[in-house]
Amino acid sequence: MKKRIVFMGTPEFACIVLKGLIESGEIELLALFCQPDRPFGRKKELKAPETKSYVENLGKNIPIFQPESFDETCVREIKNLKADMVVVVAYGQILPESLLDLDCINLHASLLPKYRGASPIQEMILNDEEFFGISAMRVRKGLDCGEILGIRAFRNDDEILLLDLSKKLASMGVELLLDIFKARICLLPQMHAMASFCKKVKKQEGLVSFSDAKKMVLKARAYDGWPGVFLDSGLKLFDIKLEAKRGEAGKILEIDELGIVVACACGQAVRIGQIQAPGKQVLNAHIYAHGQNLKIGHTLQ
Repeated sequence: MKKRIVFMGTPEFACIVLKGLIESGEIELLALFCQPDRPFGRKKELKAPETKSYVENLGKNIPIFQPESFDETCVREIKNLKADMVVVVAYGQILPESLLDLDCINLHASLLPKYRGASPIQEMILNDEEFFGISAMRVRKGLDCGEILGIRAFRNDDEILLLDLSKKLASMGVELLLDIFKARICLLPQMHAMASFCKKVKKQEGLVSFSDAKKMVLKARAYDGWPGVFLDSGLKLFDIKLEAKRGEAGKILEIDELGIVVACACGQAVRIGQIQAPGKQVLNAHIYAHGQNLKIGHTLQ
């Protein structure tokens, strides 16, 4: 028998999970709760959440709720739907205690209790965790602190970027939820003393320098898409990889069709594949260097 669920989620990550659940044929979607449409881009035109657009395109007249704040009215709406389960995935609002009376599962993109909060995927990459993973837990009072229902994990391959990792974890989350729907689950309390927390990423966190090659590479992976990584000058850097070369920090060591190699203070270097000057288009790094008359021994800044 299909699980009758209310889904609460907003961004692309949540949309991948919702799409996977619906395509599995194992659930009936009773309603969607997501964030309101928000201004987007330079023209500040309203943009609908990915989950909303997906559900509307299904053409099944599924109710969509977009409250500015999740209050008791929302709780009553959910209770009236008589769902078997409420599934929460990157919804983006604190839920009231009264919702906790329902069978409510939260899918969180980290191996809890590590990285509770708003940016767990970025933090897993930044801290170069040995394993990446996703957890399903009961929704309880507090931040991502409920009992664990299950996890999925895989070993860090030292190359995957944020957007690809997000998609992979979301797909694993679908499999995890479907297994939980079918099985009798033992609740595993989290070890709260081992918890760590992460905040929403701000644009300035993409600022890098040529002090530590490994940290620059990890930031480039963690902030793939947004905010990206950039120098004090505003120069944005893409396709960054480690190179076992030495030199004075910031100095260009090589220029070829694969990019430019720049030395870092830590004793390693980075190869930069693409560069974007403020207000300009993205260029292959060697083309940018040629246009700026940069030579081996010059400083990239």
